[in-house]
Amino acid sequence: MGAKQITARFDGTCRACGGAIRPGTVILWESKVSRHLPGACPATVAAPKPEASAKASVSPAEGTIRWGLGTEMKLPRERYVGQAMRAPKSASGGAAGLVVVVVDVRSTFIREDGLSFGLPDDSGWSNSFFARPATEAETTTFEAREAEEREEEARKTAERLAAAEALKAKVAASRAQRDDAIRGLETGGDSGFSWRAVEGELAKVVSWEDDYGQIHVTMGTLKNGERIVRVVHDVYDDTRVAFYSTPAGISFVYETFLAEQTERATQDGRPLHFTPETARAWLTRYDGCAGSEFQRWLAGSDGGPVPTKAATS
Repeated sequence: MGAKQITARFDGTCRACGGAIRPGTVILWESKVSRHLPGACPATVAAPKPEASAKASVSPAEGTIRWGLGTEMKLPRERYVGQAMRAPKSASGGAAGLVVVVVDVRSTFIREDGLSFGLPDDSGWSNSFFARPATEAETTTFEAREAEEREEEARKTAERLAAAEALKAKVAASRAQRDDAIRGLETGGDSGFSWRAVEGELAKVVSWEDDYGQIHVTMGTLKNGERIVRVVHDVYDDTRVAFYSTPAGISFVYETFLAEQTERATQDGRPLHFTPETARAWLTRYDGCAGSEFQRWLAGSDGGPVPTKAATS
C-alpha cells in the first residue's frame, strides 16, 4: 500500500528533509511517517505567527536551519536559545554537522498518533528547533569547548580503564592468596562446623570484593593441631561459609560439632537431629547439595552404608 495524501492535524517534521510540518498542511502519510508533497520545500512554508506570550520570542523565520525532536517531556526553551551546537543529521538545508546557534524552540503536545510525528510514543512533545549558522568567532569558541570535552572524556575513560585493571589485578592476587592458603587441604563444606574445635582466633589472610559480593579468608589451628582455613562469602543478604582442613582436621571438627549438638539436645530434652539414620535419609534426597560433606561423614560414622541420590533414584 502506497503513501496517502492527508491534511496534518499537528505540528510535525518531514522525514525526508527535516523541515517543519504545520497543522493544515497537505502531506504524504505512509506507515506512520510524514513527508512533504513532491516539490514542497520547508523554506516556502509560511512561518507561523508567534504565540502570545509575556516572554520575548525570536521569530522562527529568523532560523533558516530547522529540525524536529520528539520527546516525552517538554524541552525548556531557555536552555537552548542562544546555545551553539552541532546540527543533527535531520537538520534542513544540508546543515547536518555544522555549528549553529539556536534562535528558537517551539514545543507542541501531541495527544495521539505521536509515532507518525517522530515521537518515541503515541503521545508526547514535538519540539521544533530553529537555528542560524554560527559566526566564525562562535564556531571557534564552540570547537575549543568540544576539544576540551573530548580531552576530559578521554581522561575519565583512561582513569576508569586503569581502575578496572587495578581492581582486576587485586582480585587475581587475592584469589591466589586464598588458593595458597587452602592448597593441600580438603573442603569440609558449609555444615558441621564448630568454633569449639578452633584453637584461639583465626587470623585474616585476605579479603576482597568482586561482582558477586565480599570474600573473607581466615586461617588458624584446630585443637588437635591441624590447620584450618575458613572462607566466608557475603552475597547481598546471604552468607555462605566453607572450611578447609586435612582429613583428620575435618573429622575432628565434625566430631566436635556433633558433641556440641548432642549436649544441646540433652539440655533441651529433645531428640538429636543429627544421627547416621537421619544423614542416610537426607542423602537419598539431597546428596550433592550444600552440607553433603558432613552428611556423608555422619552416615558412615557407624560403619553403615553411605547412600547417594544417584544410587537411589
